[in-house]
Amino acid sequence: MGNPSDLRFVPSSCATTPIDWTKVPEASKKFLLEGWGEYFEEDPDYDDEDEDYEGDGGTVKTRPLPATIEDLAKMFDESKFFGYMKPELCTLLLDISEFGLAEPRLPTSNTSFGLSVGPRFYMKYIYQVWVVLFTPGSRHAVTCYSPRIPPTEDAFEEAGIARDRAVAEEYDAKLCEEVSRLGTLEVVARQKLAGWEGSTLKGNMEYAQLTNAIMGLPHSHPAYVAMAQHYGNLWRNP
Repeated sequence: MGNPSDLRFVPSSCATTPIDWTKVPEASKKFLLEGWGEYFEEDPDYDDEDEDYEGDGGTVKTRPLPATIEDLAKMFDESKFFGYMKPELCTLLLDISEFGLAEPRLPTSNTSFGLSVGPRFYMKYIYQVWVVLFTPGSRHAVTCYSPRIPPTEDAFEEAGIARDRAVAEEYDAKLCEEVSRLGTLEVVARQKLAGWEGSTLKGNMEYAQLTNAIMGLPHSHPAYVAMAQHYGNLWRNP
C-alpha cells in the first residue's frame, strides 16, 4: 500500500559519484540493506506441483551496497521514498551526505569561483517531481519538489515519463546556477530553491520525529486531533 517514488533523472555529471560506505555508520548501512537490499531468488528446481519438494522455493539474498549515486537512486526506484521520510531514512541520507561523499575541492586561482553542486537524483511522487540534493562533507542536504503536475492517462508510459524527465532537466539547470551562487541557504531562509518548494533533510527528520511522538499520544489529545485534521485536509486537497 502507499504511493511509490519512480526514478526519473540522475544528472550525468554526478551519476558515477562514488559512495564510500566504509565511512558511513553501520546503523544506516543496515537500515538501507534491510529496507531496499533484500530480494527473493527462486530455486530453479522448485515445482509447486512436486509433493516431494522440501525447500522453501528459493532464498532471500542481499544486494551489495550501491557503489554510486545512480546505483543508490535505482535501489530506491519504485519504492516508498518521498512521502515516507521517516527519521531513519533521513539519517541514512544525511550520513551518506556527510560521511559517504568526498568533500569537493575548493576553487583555485586557475578555476572560476563558484560553490560546488552536490550529487542529486530526481523522482516522481504522486503529482510532483522531487529531488534529493546531497552536500558532500556536511549534513546540509535538502529536498525540493516541483509545482503540481496535472495527472494524465499516460503518466506512467513513455510520453509521461519523458515529460517528467524534461521537468527535472529544466529545473536542474536552474538549481545548479542557484546553488553555485548561494549554496542551499535559500532553503533555510525561504523554504525554496530555484523556484521549487524545499526543506532541509534535518528539518524533515525533526518533523518525522515530532510526528512519531504525536502518534503515540491518546487519540483525544489536541495535538493528535490537530495532526489528523491536517493530514485529512492534505488527502482531500492533494
